[in-house]
Amino acid sequence: MSDMNPDLFKVVTTDNQLKNLLVEYVGEQLQPENNEVTVEMVIEVVAKEFPELILVIAEENLDTNRLQRILKNLK
Repeated sequence: MSDMNPDLFKVVTTDNQLKNLLVEYVGEQLQPENNEVTVEMVIEVVAKEFPELILVIAEENLDTNRLQRILKNLK
């Protein structure tokens, strides 16, 4: 799909504790063949196991996008 964010397919680097924890957990859950965990995989697992977090982030993003459009229209 051309409208998908290319960042979804980036391999997550474990340059801090939280990323390391997420990559390890997601890797255990999905067991990717190449042992690489992408941003999309992290979102998939978090959405399944902690949907409240994803919903709050999505709602905040929607509100931000809406506000940006309103401000742009006011100019």
